[in-house]
Amino acid sequence: MTIFGSQLPRGLGKFVDSAEQIEVVVDMHTRILVEVNWQSDHEAPVLIIIHGLGGDARRSYVLGTADKAWRSGFTVVRMNMRNSGGTEAWTPTLYHAGLTDDLEATVNWLSRVAPGVPLVYCGYSLGGSVTLNALAKWGKRLPEGSAGTVVVSVPMDLHAADVELGRAGINRLYVKYFLRRFQNIWGAKHAVYPDLYPRNGLKEVSTIRDFDEKWTGPNFGYSGADEYYSAAQMVGKLQDVHLRGLVVHAEDDPFVPLTQQAHAALAEHSNLRLLLSEMGGHVGFLGRSPNAEPSGWRDFDRWWAENRVVHAATQFLRMGE
Repeated sequence: MTIFGSQLPRGLGKFVDSAEQIEVVVDMHTRILVEVNWQSDHEAPVLIIIHGLGGDARRSYVLGTADKAWRSGFTVVRMNMRNSGGTEAWTPTLYHAGLTDDLEATVNWLSRVAPGVPLVYCGYSLGGSVTLNALAKWGKRLPEGSAGTVVVSVPMDLHAADVELGRAGINRLYVKYFLRRFQNIWGAKHAVYPDLYPRNGLKEVSTIRDFDEKWTGPNFGYSGADEYYSAAQMVGKLQDVHLRGLVVHAEDDPFVPLTQQAHAALAEHSNLRLLLSEMGGHVGFLGRSPNAEPSGWRDFDRWWAENRVVHAATQFLRMGE
């Protein structure tokens, strides 16, 4: 299944409605929205989930993962990156693959409301890049309670992903999908910050690289797309991650290749384990039937990667006991 498979509805409206919506202050100019499904025991372990590019905390794959984690005993924090979940007016900036401020602010907020609880970090696609960048930044000085991480379909090498997205064929559909999401965000940004985001600002943008070259890069002080990609990509920083984790990827991912350099870095890593599936596309991973493992774990449903997240998260807790 490709990215479109990850968008299939799950019938989790009641789960969404039961969440508490909380504004988290990142800095004097920026706030983000987190949506929390609490356990009755506020000392329960917490799974923080970050969505992918153009998404939000109510994407089907986020909700599917959150529901299974909640049923497994986790309080679940679904984090909207800035500009997501209808929060375009809450910040004058955009977001990018290496911007860790929102996750750091979320963890700091959790340390105040639920100090000392076990934390597992989960990120999908660009959200996975944000997660790994935060872990690399923290290095050995991890937030209290950090137990593990699971990332899915992460663009470890942004330059390689850029090349794949520029290829003809089905990848053009993905580009159009992302650009439509950008246009929606842009319209909302223009309404609040017209000087920063002019009405015709996307007139010459026809690819994701165009957007990053003209807007994302300069928005964060980079000269353009290439400097931004080099600074934000994880392929050269994996050695700085000192938390146990699982990296889930599909060999048939249409636009996020696992490059030889990334594969080698993961193979040599002492904390991160690669789980490479022959099929799964980008964040899709819809199996024929629920998976059962010799350990006794049985998947909740057919959404293979989401179950791997929750299974790994429960294992990380046992390792920390």
